[in-house]
Amino acid sequence: MGWVYNASPNVEAASQYPVVLGVCLSLTVLMVVTVGLRLFMRAQASRLGAADWVMVVSMLNYAGRPFYQIGIAGFKASLCLSYLRLLEGTSKSRYRILIWVVIVLCTIGHIVGALILIFNCTPVHKAWHPTEPGSCLPVGATFYGLAIFTIICDVVVIFLPIPLLLKLNIKPAQKAGVVCLFLLGLFTTICSILRLTQIHRVAFGDGNSTMLVLWGTIEFNVGVWTRHFLLPSIL
Repeated sequence: MGWVYNASPNVEAASQYPVVLGVCLSLTVLMVVTVGLRLFMRAQASRLGAADWVMVVSMLNYAGRPFYQIGIAGFKASLCLSYLRLLEGTSKSRYRILIWVVIVLCTIGHIVGALILIFNCTPVHKAWHPTEPGSCLPVGATFYGLAIFTIICDVVVIFLPIPLLLKLNIKPAQKAGVVCLFLLGLFTTICSILRLTQIHRVAFGDGNSTMLVLWGTIEFNVGVWTRHFLLPSIL
C-alpha cells in the first residue's frame, strides 16, 4: 500500500505527499512543543485554566479532515476563554455574554461542519471508496460553505477583544503593541482565505488537494501559536 489511499500507481507517483508529510510533521512537532511548554509554565505558576485544557483538546482533535473542524473550534474557544480572564473583576456583563455567544456559535458551527464531512456520503464509506454506488454532497458547495464560516469566525474572534484592549490601564505604547499583536492573529484568516482559493482546484480542477491541506495545516498551527505567544503578554 502506498501513501495515497485508493490511488493508482500513476497518481501515487505524481502525488506531492513528501511535501505534505514534511510540513505537517514539522509543524505538528512545533505545536506539541509549544503547547507542552505553555502548560508546564502555567502549571508551575499554578495558573492552569479552562482555556489551556480546551487548547489541549483542540490539539488532540487535529487528526484528519473531519476532526480538523473541531480542532480549529478549540483554539478559537480557547482564545475567547482567555478574553474572559481579562474581564474578571469587572462589571462588563454584556461583553461577557457576547464572548460566550461567540464561543457557542463558532463551536456548534464547527461541530456541525465535522459531522457534515463525516456523513457527507450515503453510504458513509463511499467517501473513501469513491467507486462504490451511492451519492455524496457536492464538494465545491460543502467546502466553500465551511471555509466561509471559518473565515467569519476568524475575523470575529480576532477583533472581539480590541475594544476591551483599548480600555486597558496601560501605557499608550504598550496598548498599541498589544493591539498590533492581536492583529497579527489575522494571519490565520489569511491562511483560511488562501485555503479557500484552492477549493475550486479540488472540486472542479485536477483534484490536487496539496495546497488545500498545507494551508489548512498552517492555519491551525498559527492559531495555536497565536493563542500561546500573544496572550501571555497580557494575561
